[in-house]
Amino acid sequence: MAKYTVVHNCGHLARIELFGPLKDRAYRLAQLRQSPCRDCQRASHEGDNAEACNELREAGRLRRA
Repeated sequence: MAKYTVVHNCGHLARIELFGPLKDRAYRLAQLRQSPCRDCQRASHEGDNAEACNELREAGRLRRA
């Protein structure tokens, strides 16, 4: 078990704790460096969802809540 500081491709820092063999940790760290942080992922998904809802409303397939 070890703690690492990762700089995601969005520029945000994250402190994570990884378990397991060193080669698996290195692989996971490389994956995390190539992806946005959780907050940026969540914001992106929320934006995508809002855009999809707007498209459906315009097409008349979704009622306003």
